[in-house]
Amino acid sequence: MANENISTEPDWTNPDDVKEILTSRMSRNGASDAEIQRKAILVLDVGKTMTETLAHFFFEKSDGSIREAFGTRKKTLIEKLIKGNPVPKKKNPWQQTRGGDDNLRYYDLTRHDWRCCCPERIISIDKAFNEL
Repeated sequence: MANENISTEPDWTNPDDVKEILTSRMSRNGASDAEIQRKAILVLDVGKTMTETLAHFFFEKSDGSIREAFGTRKKTLIEKLIKGNPVPKKKNPWQQTRGGDDNLRYYDLTRHDWRCCCPERIISIDKAFNEL
């Protein structure tokens, strides 16, 4: 069966990939192994949710403000969203956002465009969102 998710590196559902990225990024700031492990569980949860459906999550932007995000990485869902959006885009909607290769890229449902966030800046995911 063909992978219907965005095929970019890293795999945000793979614990080894996520832990490696977070260890690299968070250990520079003195994070403990326990802090990295807690963040890895959260990032895996967000990554898995966006791979399967829509995710409602929160992260800290680089300016310190908090962004509430509604996003997905599920290709078939993104295709439906793009088809239903009559606003023409100047760029290819599949074009990825700028940022490092280890930023979490997702299709933002409020902006109807790609965004990314630093995985270590994810604060929480709204688990009840998909239960509605």
